[in-house]
Amino acid sequence: MSEELRPCPFCGGPGEHREVDEGDHRIVCEDCGAMCETMGDASGAARAWQGRPVEDELRVEVERLREALRLGRDALDRLMGG
Repeated sequence: MSEELRPCPFCGGPGEHREVDEGDHRIVCEDCGAMCETMGDASGAARAWQGRPVEDELRVEVERLREALRLGRDALDRLMGG
């Protein structure tokens, strides 16, 4: 596994690769113990840990809303003479 693991989606702690049985792998949070599905290889476990489509979509939406808020504040400042 050469790709850096994302932080835990629950606590933000670091993920750690573990071989749980001969040939089975998972990523486990070092802080809270959250884990991904057990996979047949290390790269599969990393993909399971990294795959967070809902979280990724929410991050994009949060950034879009922040920009809209910034534009609204700028417009209000101009209207108020600031």
